[in-house]
Amino acid sequence: MSEIAHRESLDEGKNPLKLLPLDFIGPATFFHGFYSDILKGKLGLVTRLRWWISEYNLTPTECNRVMKKLMRPAESAKYQYAGQMFAEMAREIDEMLKERKAAAEREEQRATAERHKQEAAPADEVRALLRGIGRG
Repeated sequence: MSEIAHRESLDEGKNPLKLLPLDFIGPATFFHGFYSDILKGKLGLVTRLRWWISEYNLTPTECNRVMKKLMRPAESAKYQYAGQMFAEMAREIDEMLKERKAAAEREEQRATAERHKQEAAPADEVRALLRGIGRG
C-alpha cells in the first residue's frame, strides 16, 4: 500500500492536508493559512496538489516555488476568490512544466551532441592516420 493511501485510510475525516506526501504538508499548511480568508476548506487545495503530484511529478521544490510566487504582495492582492488563485496556481504550474520539458530537451540535445562528438573523434583520428600513410 502506498504511503499516501495508507495515511488516507488512517486519517479519514481528519485534516485533508495530511493526505499529501510528507514533504508537502508544511508548505501547503502555511499556504492554506495565508489564503484562509478566501479558501473555504482544505480539500480543494489538497485535491489539486495530489493530482499535480501524481500526474505531473510535481516536486516539493517546484510546489514551494509556485506557492511563494502566489504569496508575493502584488500577487496576493489580485485574488478575491479561491477560483482566481487556483487558476493562477494552475497557470504557474503549467509554465513550470513547460520549463521542465524544455530543460530536459536541451539536456537531451546536449547529450546527443556530445555523443556525436565522441563518435566523430575516432573517425577524425583514422582520417589523420590515413593521410599520413606513405609520407615519410
